[in-house]
Amino acid sequence: MPVVWCLAFLLVACGWTGRALAEKKTAPAKATDSADWQIITLQGRKIGYANSITRTEDRDGKSITITEVFTRISIKRFGGKLTTDVNMRTEEDAEGHLLSFYTLQDNPPFSKTESRGTVTGNVATVATTSSGKTFTKEIKLPDDVKSPNWFDRSVKDSPLEIGETRSFRMFEATMGQIAQVSVKQLEPEMTKLLSGEVVKLNKSEMTQSILPGVTSTVYTDDAGDVKKMSMGLLGMETYSCTSEEALKEIAAAEIDLGVETLIDVGVIDRAYETRKVTYKLEAADYDPKTIFLESPTQKVVAGEAGVFQLVVTAVDAGTKGDEPSPEAKYLSSSRFVDLEDPLIVKLANEMAGTETDPVKIAIQAEAFVHKHLKLKNFSTAMATASEVAKSQSGDCTEHGILLAALLRVKKIPSRVVTGLVYAPSLKAFGGHMWTEAYLNGRWVPLDGTLAKGHGDAVHLKTGDSALEESSALPIESFLPLIHVIGRTKLSVDNAEYSK
Repeated sequence: MPVVWCLAFLLVACGWTGRALAEKKTAPAKATDSADWQIITLQGRKIGYANSITRTEDRDGKSITITEVFTRISIKRFGGKLTTDVNMRTEEDAEGHLLSFYTLQDNPPFSKTESRGTVTGNVATVATTSSGKTFTKEIKLPDDVKSPNWFDRSVKDSPLEIGETRSFRMFEATMGQIAQVSVKQLEPEMTKLLSGEVVKLNKSEMTQSILPGVTSTVYTDDAGDVKKMSMGLLGMETYSCTSEEALKEIAAAEIDLGVETLIDVGVIDRAYETRKVTYKLEAADYDPKTIFLESPTQKVVAGEAGVFQLVVTAVDAGTKGDEPSPEAKYLSSSRFVDLEDPLIVKLANEMAGTETDPVKIAIQAEAFVHKHLKLKNFSTAMATASEVAKSQSGDCTEHGILLAALLRVKKIPSRVVTGLVYAPSLKAFGGHMWTEAYLNGRWVPLDGTLAKGHGDAVHLKTGDSALEESSALPIESFLPLIHVIGRTKLSVDNAEYSK
């Protein structure tokens, strides 16, 4: 479920979450170091922690600031425990220019990704390694771009006045992108801390361009130290705390994010046999037209008082269309869709056999992936195709990525899709990933998790990606789904079935 995979990234990318490396064998903090611990909560329950150390050192007569960040999230997802660790280390000069960075995303037992970057002049060279393979790219940086941690120090040196808004551009290393960040200082406000104490703290609101629609509310004391942050997303908050409190065992059994983020709709009769469904959609704080992608098979119709109609039509492999031919990236190898892996090639050839018809190959690939992943579990956040091929385990993300890879090996353009799918046993929609193949002039949905061999009208699409990014976390394509969870009411106005 992609929404879970997004959580660790959101905490790192939104800033002010803690700046250091915990549970690692680092040198003890010096008296001049800045260290911080925070608890991460979701709907009032602990799901993780963050730890930070920021230190300065003299290097060739220049002051260098080194910031190390460790964030851990551990939750249940439909009964399976998922733990994700994100480490980040940056070096920057006194003006906030990024010199180097390192990130490590670790989702045991199968998925680990490292990304290293150095900045020379205005060019960042980034090398990302996963599954033993390294992808390198260069990113041109604007003259005024700052490191992810520069702003924290700058506002301590020059605090914002009430009503003042300050903006800057930041290089977000976990995504390899440049973000426009804006912070507005508001009136001080009474707020409850982790201890239950209610205190008056300074209040700011922060937004950034790569997380559209997500506003972080930050509470600081008069010294500028963060005491609390609320993300306005799924009830996620962080609180300043002691190391002892942060490192207490995370009781993952207290919250099952898979269940908590379901959208109840009641019974949809013969859901996977639907050919056209018209949904009544009520959205809170977002425009469905910007989230649910318009396509030949999905339309959003505006109604009155924030109520919309979402019309979804099934399409099967073999149905002809006139959608534009896809770009080369939908046939290319990448970090997640690693086509050169010998096992991926072997499985693709086994799957296709002597078949040459792309439509039949696509249907065979869907069924093959369903059978190949023998262990259906929710403990992996997002693995590469080769990792999935070897482990033969995972959930919807692993099914989707492996299917995309097998299709590309057989020269069928493919992409992964995020959105919602109806689960009959739960009578609800939940976050999901599946695959689309370009066949006969149109993009056709395939779902290796279900392997029904045909389309339906209970897959609701919010995003798609070629997964061509080589950054540590290629998450941008999946963010629209975040806005849907907890902010959407769905019901069925009409359902049509094949005759």
